[in-house]
Amino acid sequence: MKSREGSHREGGSLAWILGLIVLVALGGFQVSPLAQWGAVRVDVLLAASMAWAALAGPRRGLVFGMASGIVQDFLVGGGVTFTALRGLLGFLAGTVRPVLNLRQAVFIVPLVAAATVAQEALLALLHRNWPHFVAIWLPAVVSNALVSWPLYLAFRAIWRPWRAAGASPAPRRT
Repeated sequence: MKSREGSHREGGSLAWILGLIVLVALGGFQVSPLAQWGAVRVDVLLAASMAWAALAGPRRGLVFGMASGIVQDFLVGGGVTFTALRGLLGFLAGTVRPVLNLRQAVFIVPLVAAATVAQEALLALLHRNWPHFVAIWLPAVVSNALVSWPLYLAFRAIWRPWRAAGASPAPRRT
């Protein structure tokens, strides 16, 4: 029987464990000097949470988005700002799962671009720093969009391992 957010063969415990391990590794990258791309710091945690949410659906996107936010709040000392914001963005991104062809990875680029603009605009409003938003929104969108496609492909391989390998899933037992 198929659930609303995917079959029982995809997104199992192993996928979640691997996804969280990758999330922590991406957090390490995000605070490293390698993530500084000109005027902005590429937000691989945002791109990862949008990719996972698109694959997993709204409820699981909420959970993974919050996990992404927890990692970022821990690393940058944001309190619970990113946890709440990423949870909301993950939930919203997960709602696209039923209407998108998940095999066509190009959809992740505009999804991450929209999430980047939403996140930066909400942070600018929260911190009352609209000039900062105006200065960085476009470079932030470009940098996050550049990493979104490879991150989506990696998470799709974790979420749906039989599809990444080109094999079909094991036959269902009745």
